Order: sequence, then C-alpha cells, then structure tokens
Amino acid sequence: RVRDEEPKTSREHHRLCQIFVAHPTAPALPSSRRSIIMTKSVVAIVGAGQVGMAIAGNLVKDATYDVVIGARDPAKTAEKLGADATWTIRTIPEAIAAADAIVLAVPGAVDDAGIQATAASLGACAGKVILDATNPVTPFPALAIRWGETTSGGEVLAAALPAAHVYKAFNTVGSAAPQPRLSLTS
Repeated sequence: RVRDEEPKTSREHHRLCQIFVAHPTAPALPSSRRSIIMTKSVVAIVGAGQVGMAIAGNLVKDATYDVVIGARDPAKTAEKLGADATWTIRTIPEAIAAADAIVLAVPGAVDDAGIQATAASLGACAGKVILDATNPVTPFPALAIRWGETTSGGEVLAAALPAAHVYKAFNTVGSAAPQPRLSLTS
C-alpha cells in the first residue's frame, strides 16, 4: 500500500495521482457530454502547521480543489489562521468524511504505537487516498530518526489503515523551500 518507488509508466502515474470524481447526482446527459460534469475534488489537510498550510495554499491556487483543514480544535485553528474564505476548517473526522483525498501533515511519531495512535485519531478513512507527509522523527532538538526497525513509518500507517490507500508524499522538501505550483492530477 505504500509506494516508495517511482511509477513505471505515465499512465500509472496519472492513475495514482488523479483524484477527480464524477458527481454521483449529476443529471443524466447524453453520453457525449456526461464526462464534463465534474465536481471540485475536496482535499482535507490534517494539520495546520507550516507543511499543511504550504500544501493548502498551493491547492487553493488551482480552482479545481476545495480545501478543508482538519483540526483538533477548529476554533483555535481559525483564530491562528485568521479569516480566509479559501478553505473551511472542521474537526478531523468531519474533514475526512468530506474529502476525496487526505494530506496527513502532522508531526510524525517515531515508534509504532505513536504512528498507530495518529492513524486512530483520523477516524473513518475506508476507501480514502491518504498522502502521508509525516516524517517518523522525535521532536526538536533531538530529531532522532526511526532506525533499526524492519518497517517504515509509512508501512506502519498503511497497516493501521488497511481500508485506505496510503502513499508517502511531500515529506522530503521542507515547508520553507520555494513552493512550486502543486497539482494532484499530474
């Protein structure tokens, strides 16, 4: 369930990254026009720190996505982020329920129990695409990496969420790096 290698073909890459979903309640149209009835994809960003907000900022630049920020305390997060009509802020379970895809951008845990606790905090994720941007390291200043384990943090997360589709993404470039335009479809 966790992809560490590059897609082998452009078709496979497109299939892995495409998140568009045809709206299930769209009125019936002739088949030649049916494919243009699309809704905006909803992407939930779980975590309103530097990484989560850098990704959210890039996604809202593209009118293709609606962004929902998932937070433990939506009121506190709204106060921190200020008034912004480009996204909505909800509890984590509400954001995940509304989303087509989820970007997990919370501080990573270094041990299996911590990673499993993060997975449990997400709630119902069955059938969802989860882009895991976490890094399994201890808090600053130690920043100890998950060494000596036989599984990666992404593998532990995927095992804890067996009905979800977990992929590692966005965890190798810091939030302070220049942010290129982000598209989840190419």
